Amino acid sequence: MKQGKRISEKEGDDLLRPLLTRAERRIWDSLTSPVKIQDFLDYTVYSGEETYRSPLRVLRERKAHCFDGVVFAPFLIPVLEITCRFPIAGPQEPRRS
Repeated sequence: MKQGKRISEKEGDDLLRPLLTRAERRIWDSLTSPVKIQDFLDYTVYSGEETYRSPLRVLRERKAHCFDGVVFAPFLIPVLEITCRFPIAGPQEPRRS
């Protein structure tokens, strides 16, 4: 199976920006730290719906449930150039000798 070209985080941001309205771009550009991202999520309306929202929908609708927030926050990490201090892959199985 042929795989497409992997895009960099900068290119990913460049692909998203044209989709944003001026007001959405202002909000997006204001999310410059993990605390500001968390504050944004804290002020979104909690959704009990059984649907998953992309980061763009969370930004547009200002509505999210816990999983939407879990996807939204890490989506901005490459844009902010934040170094993660925890293993993304999760805990590893102990090696057996």
